[in-house]
Amino acid sequence: MDTMTITLYPEVGSSAYLDDSTAIAIIVTINAHELPDILDVDEFFKAVQKSGRFPLFTCGCGHFGCSGYYVNVVCTVTAWVLRNRYHPHNEQLMEEFEYHIPWQQVRTAAQEIVHYLQALHVQYPHHEISAGVVGLNLASHIANYDEILSSLP
Repeated sequence: MDTMTITLYPEVGSSAYLDDSTAIAIIVTINAHELPDILDVDEFFKAVQKSGRFPLFTCGCGHFGCSGYYVNVVCTVTAWVLRNRYHPHNEQLMEEFEYHIPWQQVRTAAQEIVHYLQALHVQYPHHEISAGVVGLNLASHIANYDEILSSLP
């Protein structure tokens, strides 16, 4: 099995367009190798529920396609399997890899994300919270993410 950790970075009100929003960046590291781009939180919570190809990583600005990539995900009984990196526009194979992340580590990462979002929402109740500057407002999805977290194996 492989080892996955996440690192959470906030960027609160650092420029004029962030006055009423909080942009976050979540960096994923697997086996001491930092994966390119930032985790798309909403796609992460979709990808831990079912197998498929997901736009799991996005540009730091939050706009998938500016950068980012698709990853094939397989949810097995014992692990969350990530396979290969695909181009954001034409889904052509960019890099081959296969990581088997134990569900306990996935659950820990999901829990860190949910708790982080909850804490930001309490601290900045009127802010939008997004992965990257222009990403989806995650604040309105926190309860759903918490529900998904409680259903993980």
